[in-house]
Formats: sequence, C-alpha cells, structure tokens
Amino acid sequence: MSNERLRDALLRNGLTPKQVADATGVDQKTVERWITKGRTPYPKHRHKIAAMARESEAYLWLDSVAPERKTETAAAEVVRVFPHRNAIPVELWNRLIKEASETVEVLVHAALFLVERPRFIKDLTAKAQAGAKIRLILGDPEGESVALRGDEEQLGDGTLAARIRNALAFYRALIGVEMRFHNTTLYNSIFRFDDEMIINTHVYGFQGAHAPSLHPRRLSAGDLFETYSRASKPSGTSPSPPPSRRPPMARVDYYNDPNAPKANSIAVAVSAFIQDDEGRILMIRRTDNDLYAIPGGQLELGETLAQAAVREVREETGVECEVTGVIGLYSNPNHVIAYDDGEVRQEFSICFRANTLGGHVRGSSESSEVVWVKPERLEGIAIHQSIRLRVGHALEGSSQVYFS
Repeated sequence: MSNERLRDALLRNGLTPKQVADATGVDQKTVERWITKGRTPYPKHRHKIAAMARESEAYLWLDSVAPERKTETAAAEVVRVFPHRNAIPVELWNRLIKEASETVEVLVHAALFLVERPRFIKDLTAKAQAGAKIRLILGDPEGESVALRGDEEQLGDGTLAARIRNALAFYRALIGVEMRFHNTTLYNSIFRFDDEMIINTHVYGFQGAHAPSLHPRRLSAGDLFETYSRASKPSGTSPSPPPSRRPPMARVDYYNDPNAPKANSIAVAVSAFIQDDEGRILMIRRTDNDLYAIPGGQLELGETLAQAAVREVREETGVECEVTGVIGLYSNPNHVIAYDDGEVRQEFSICFRANTLGGHVRGSSESSEVVWVKPERLEGIAIHQSIRLRVGHALEGSSQVYFS
C-alpha cells in the first residue's frame, strides 16, 4: 500500500526522491519504496523527512509513533492553556501574526476582534503577496449553524450574522487570500500560524471570548497539532462570498486610522441614548454599514438639535421620545466617514439622553433591525468604537457633559 501522504507532502515542498535520498543518506530506490510500498523509515530518517516536508511523523506514518509516546508528546505540544480567549496576551497574537510566513488558516464564525487590529488586513495581504497560503473560513451569515450558535451564546436574533457581515466589510480589501463560508457546527475556532495555533474552544452558553483557549505548537512525533490542523479544513464549504451576499457599503468609518481619506465636509449630527424600565438600550442595526448603533442622524434646516434627535428616533425606530439631557459633544477629527458619493465627513455629533413616550417599534430604510439590548450584552454585538464611547459615557451616568 502506497504512502500517499508522504508523496503529497514531498510534492508540495518540491522535493524529489533523489533529494530525500541525499539528505537521509540512503539509496533513491529505498525512498521510492517508502512512497510506493508504504514502508516505514528508521526513526532517524523519519525525523529528517518530517522536517523537510514540514509535516509531523504521526501524520506521515500513522503507526510509526507508539501510543504512549503520542500521549506524552501531546502534553508537550501544549505551550499554554488560557482560562478564556480574552486572557491571551496581545503580544502573543502580535508575534504569531508577524512571524507566520507560510501558512495562515482561520476557521471561525466571525473573529471580528482580529479585523479590529489596525494592521491585520494589511499584514495578511502582504504575506499572501509574498507567497504564504492564507485561508479564511467564516460562518455563512445566512446559514442555520450561525443562527443556532447565536442562540446558544444568547447574543440575540441575528447578532452573530451581523458580526460576520461586519467582518466581511473589512475582509473584502484582502488580495490573494482564499475566503470561504461554512455552514457547520464548530466545536472550536482555530487560528493557525505556521507551526503554532490558538484553539478557542466553544462552550455552550458562553461567548467565544469567554471560553478557554489552548496554544499548541507542532512537534514532529505529536498528534494533537495535526488533529486540529485537519479539523481546520471542514468539508462542504462554499466559495468566497459572492458580491450579492456582501454587506451594503454606503459608508465606511475610519477611526484613528493614519490611512484614512482626508475629510472634505462637516455636518451637525445628533443621536439619542434611550433605556427602558429594565435598563435595556434602544439600538438599531444600520443599513449603510450593518453595525449596531443608537438611533441618530443629521440636523435639518428649521429644527433644533433636540427636535432632530426626536425625529431621528421616530424615523428609525417608531419610538416617540423626549430629550432630557446632553451626554456629550463628539468632534474627533480623526474619526471620518467616507460615503459612496465621494464625501468624507469629519465627526461632529451631539449625543442626548432621552425617555420613551410611546410608539411602536419598527424598522425603516435606515434600520434593518430595532432591538432593546441589555448592557451586559453589548460586548457581543458589532458596534463601532465611536458609538461604544457614547454608550459608555451614558452608562456612567455622570452629570458632567463630555466634550472633545
């Protein structure tokens, strides 16, 4: 029986039987018998070949490593265990991303936290252009498995799908990267960087950021890394998202981004922070960028700021409200919004606190969803940083008005 794994590994790395023979000090026919007859080399030869083929011994020769040794090696493969993904040091993510030169594979639902890193997209593009194999497999936002996982994490209807669409808005800038959708139950999110991984386990009822994570490193005789490596390539994936499935991109927010386009306009905008009797926050899912936000919009001629806030809430949510105070004035010149028509607007917004008076919750052309969100659920929702800042100030309940 031939050893097709060995044959494939040598071909992928451009290695010929003669090169392997020269490196191991054996006859070329011996190497050919390892491939065509499935014979197992001596341990010293296996070590050399595994290093040349960049595969583990346990993968290339299934029965070559004794079960007891596999068990011992598996323990050695685990560099560290983290109680939850949020406990993984930023320095570790930075090193893994920076040092990966051959393979980056990501199997996740959304992994929105990755695209929030300023250089992640640029780094992946650069690695792909340098010849690295980059594969990203995201959850299908229209698939049943994403809806089920969202329910299990108690994120709220459609929240996980929105996070995926938001991530896609960033990933669309990638060049030379393989992107696919999956519609399968994920027991782990897998982040592979050459011969190291981060395994984010999935625990029922917990968001990924709060679930335990492992940091394994491949060892030649080990089987643990190899198992997760095979699991990072699920069957039944669909090709990269077709344009019709990508989120509408009427606007793109640039926040403290040195590569942002230069602002060419400024306008007065208002927003309203509203809580119900249970403390839940009134939020919309915007149709122009698919992110969740508090309702708001632009001041129109002939109305006051407070009237504009009341009108925007009514138009976007169907809720009637009254303004009761000012939370903050936001005018960060490093936050600009680029629109499809070429306008690049600098942020200038007044955020009000308001109370509900009545009305009936409904969506609009500007809001695909209207939801009441508990404050403790905000972390799991795709919200722009500028909106998080305003909501954070509102929840602090300070009598002082924030301004920038």
